[in-house]
Amino acid sequence: MRKAAALLFVAPFLLAGCAQADPGDGGGAGSAGEAPVVLDSRRGVPKGMRPAAKMAEPVAAILAPDRLALATWGSSTCPSLPVRAKVTRPDTLRVDVRMDAGKGQVCTMDLGPTTTRIGVDPALTEDGAVQLLVEFGKGRQDVRLTARPVARG
Repeated sequence: MRKAAALLFVAPFLLAGCAQADPGDGGGAGSAGEAPVVLDSRRGVPKGMRPAAKMAEPVAAILAPDRLALATWGSSTCPSLPVRAKVTRPDTLRVDVRMDAGKGQVCTMDLGPTTTRIGVDPALTEDGAVQLLVEFGKGRQDVRLTARPVARG
């Protein structure tokens, strides 16, 4: 019974991490005041979002008033994905990122970006910039960055 309950809790997060929707399309978090939610993840970086100047550094952008994109670098078979997001101040989002490696899974040594869309309350993006604290856990330094509206064109 415990295993079934745990699977029901974890399944939505696993499915969100495997979704293949375009990072630039779709809906956001929903009603005002709603907590941030990981919508989906996909290999690559969306159109108009530039990779960081330093290779392998995360980048973020505001896709729409209710959506952010966070691109992190890692293995194609074990990407670094957000597992939790929390608004810590009116303009700041803390995102906990972990490598997605199952027990016994072999991780390839290829390095590439994976973009995750995060649905947020539009109030978070209304000033045109969102501060992100990306926390990677043990073994990797946390990163602070600013998300601004993505350049379309």
